Amino acid sequence: MRTTVKVGTRTCYELTAEHLDGRRLLVAYTDRKTRHTLCMALQDRIEHVDRVIQTRAVDWCDRAAGGAVMAGWRICWSGRTEREARRDALPYLGDTGALS
Repeated sequence: MRTTVKVGTRTCYELTAEHLDGRRLLVAYTDRKTRHTLCMALQDRIEHVDRVIQTRAVDWCDRAAGGAVMAGWRICWSGRTEREARRDALPYLGDTGALS
């Protein structure tokens, strides 16, 4: 049996929001792991951030890989690529029932 591998597809990384109580939500898939990319992902989803995290105050970690903290939520990369993450998908930050 042959396995087909896509060539020329961009690797994307899973950006998650993890609460202190263990809840995890998908924020976005990003093509870079930089502070700028994290900031843009949050800005692009600001209405969802307002509804779920309920703050716009961000405390940045020392390194970009550490992500950021927002009102008890840690926004960081999970270490999984989009391909790996889709097998065991997290609820999306923008889903209305994500916290149910």
